[in-house]
Amino acid sequence: MRERLNVANIAMGFALFVWGGLYLLGSSLASEAANRRVPGLPNAGQLAYYLGFPTKMTMLLLIVTIICASGKRWAGFQLTAAIIALLAFFPYIIFYTGGI
Repeated sequence: MRERLNVANIAMGFALFVWGGLYLLGSSLASEAANRRVPGLPNAGQLAYYLGFPTKMTMLLLIVTIICASGKRWAGFQLTAAIIALLAFFPYIIFYTGGI
């Protein structure tokens, strides 16, 4: 049981690192676009994609971590959430880079 919990914690930590890093990268991109003072940049869609989705994923992963850490230790639930979050990274990053 303990090995399974360690694997779940490592996977969750990696998923939080990936989505948290994407949030930081998106906030940097949005602030640089705003600093250039180009009209219409960043628009609402860009802010939602580069900031909103990574924020929601990070918060969801943190909530799952807190739920799994308090009371019963649900390593399977935590590991499943981390795997789903990491699998969601690949379709997200394709559009993040413009499909290149």
